[in-house]
Amino acid sequence: MQHSEHLDLHLIQFSPEWGEVDQTLKRLETLINSSFEREDRALPASENPQLIVLPEMFSTGFKFRKEVAEPMNGTTLQWMQKTAISLNSAIYGSLLILENEKLYNRGFFVYPDGTYTYYNKRHCFVMSDEPKYITPGNEIVTVEYAGWRLRLNICHDLRFPVWNKNIYKNGEYDYDILLYVASWAEGRASAWRMLMHARAIENIAYCVGVNRIGKDGDGYSYRGDSMVVDAKGTAIAMANPNEEQTIFVSISKSNLFEFREKFAVGTVWDSFEIKV
Repeated sequence: MQHSEHLDLHLIQFSPEWGEVDQTLKRLETLINSSFEREDRALPASENPQLIVLPEMFSTGFKFRKEVAEPMNGTTLQWMQKTAISLNSAIYGSLLILENEKLYNRGFFVYPDGTYTYYNKRHCFVMSDEPKYITPGNEIVTVEYAGWRLRLNICHDLRFPVWNKNIYKNGEYDYDILLYVASWAEGRASAWRMLMHARAIENIAYCVGVNRIGKDGDGYSYRGDSMVVDAKGTAIAMANPNEEQTIFVSISKSNLFEFREKFAVGTVWDSFEIKV
């Protein structure tokens, strides 16, 4: 796939069925297909590369039981691959993976040809049982897609600016888009909104976040607030709270690069080293 000026994003904000993979995936198929049939996707927008973004642990909800964990190449990943191929679109979302007797909250970035790269969530949510069950990752993962560079993250990673920090070196930025998939509870919704803007501003990058809605089987409620924030800190797309919704937005690389050139704060960023 050649470099593209525009990238068409499909943000799928919905409520997964608690631990019910098959039911959830069927519901997602309807939501995704409706997004691809929207009238505002008239040409030439539909000729752009596509990216579907789903919430954290989108096929089960934020559930850490081994009985809902999947092996690599399990049902959910196979569904992601088939969907990516059939729609000629990339997909990013996380799921619970059991590998070598360890559980991972693993984000998969699936390319339109069905190949994939994955990222293991680094920062488990300490106010939940996640650290008791989930093995944290230790690698920063940046993927390239249609000439765009995307940094993969999952939920609680949003609170860690050093882990997310962009780098400017030899005239180039390390990434263009920060991707977050989340099960971010309603009680901390204001922090989600503020941090999404902060990460975009401080890294001079698009910040894309998809959060779930509804109430899960453990009684936690989520209101969504899925959004796309540009490098200036302006929300250029935002889902309605507590509403199942598919958001379509096309983002521009030239807009990003022109702003970086005019507001060249990245050229004087402090250098740093991350140790894990």
